[in-house]
Amino acid sequence: MPPSNPLAGFNPQFQEALDASSAYTQSESIMAAVLIIKFIFFAVSFFFLLHGIYLVYKMGLVNEKMSFYSGMFSSKKESMRKDMILLEWEKIKNRMATMRESEYKFAIIEADKLFDILLQKMDYKGKDMNARLSQIDSAQLSSVQGVWESHKVRNMLAHDPNYQISFTDAQRIIVNYERAFAELGILD
Repeated sequence: MPPSNPLAGFNPQFQEALDASSAYTQSESIMAAVLIIKFIFFAVSFFFLLHGIYLVYKMGLVNEKMSFYSGMFSSKKESMRKDMILLEWEKIKNRMATMRESEYKFAIIEADKLFDILLQKMDYKGKDMNARLSQIDSAQLSSVQGVWESHKVRNMLAHDPNYQISFTDAQRIIVNYERAFAELGILD
C-alpha cells in the first residue's frame, strides 16, 4: 500500500507551488546560503550573549548577589563580624585610657576606619568614607552629624602631623563614634 499523501485534499495549484518551493530549497546553492545565514545568526547571538555576561560581571551584579546570598546563609559570619568590631572597639577604648596624645590620636583614626568598614559591610558604596557618609541622612542615623565631625577631625589628624587635639576633644570624637555604633546595634 503506497503511503498516503497528507496534502491530497489541498488545491492542486498549492500542491504545485509547494513542490516547486521544496525543490528550490533543496538545491545546493540555497542550502549553502541558509547554512551561512544560520552561522551568521549563531555568531551574532553568541557575541551578544558574551557581551551580556561581560556587562553583568562588570556592573558587579553577580558579586552583589553572591555576597547578599552568602550573607543570608551564614549568620555565624555576621556574629563574628560583630565580635570583630567589639574586639577592635575594646582596643580603641584601651588606647584612650592611656591618655597619651599619640595613642588617642591613633584611637580616633582606628575608630573612623572601623566605622568605615561597618558602612562597607552595610553595602554603602563609594570610593571613600566621605562618599559613603554622604548617603546617610539624620533620618537613617541620628548621630550622623557627630560622625561627620569626627571624620573631619580624623582627616586633619591623618593629613597634618602637627595637628593638636586635647584629650577632652578626643573623648568627644570617640563618643560620637560610640553613639553611632550603639544606634546601629553594634555596641550596647
